Amino acid sequence: MKKLLLSTAVILSSLAYAGGDYIPAPEPVTPIAPSTPQIKISNFYGGLGLAGLSTYGNNSSLNWFSKKKGQDKLLAFVGILGYQFNPNLAIEGRASLGLVNPHFTENAVNLSLFVKPSYNITKEAAIYGLLGFGWVKIDGHHKHPNFIKKASPQFGLGASYKIRENMDVFADYTWLLHKKKAKALLPGGSDKLSHEAITVGVNYHF
Repeated sequence: MKKLLLSTAVILSSLAYAGGDYIPAPEPVTPIAPSTPQIKISNFYGGLGLAGLSTYGNNSSLNWFSKKKGQDKLLAFVGILGYQFNPNLAIEGRASLGLVNPHFTENAVNLSLFVKPSYNITKEAAIYGLLGFGWVKIDGHHKHPNFIKKASPQFGLGASYKIRENMDVFADYTWLLHKKKAKALLPGGSDKLSHEAITVGVNYHF
């Protein structure tokens, strides 16, 4: 009888040990990849550009690549400040100052305010228009008087390419003054003056 009870106790003890100490294998843990920090971009942006300015009279056809009587070319720095309402619309102010006086103009100052609609061709590339109003002052060289101080409509066309999330390069052509009456005759006998610019630069979104 003692042997039977002892055998039963051993069997029950073995079963309890086998069932109670069973520990399931841990589930594999998938490592969490570190998140990439997002660049917070403001709606405001600023830019710097370099512009080639052409000033020419009504009797002189525009020629960018050679010297022509009645046409003068200036080099200018351009400063830009803008506000991006959405990916397809911005408002932009520009100021430029001419640096070189090769012929009959000594300097040219331009202040502009544009509405800037744009269209994205790809994720990086876009084309845009400039529609606005501006003030142009062009001084004459040496014995010539100041030629013109005039506010008038201005417009332009351009393209940009995003090189970073908050930076893009751009190039555009702007018509700043078109056949406005000057205070004196230009070389070539014209009394009306036009002023246009080719600008390249960089915009930085704060």
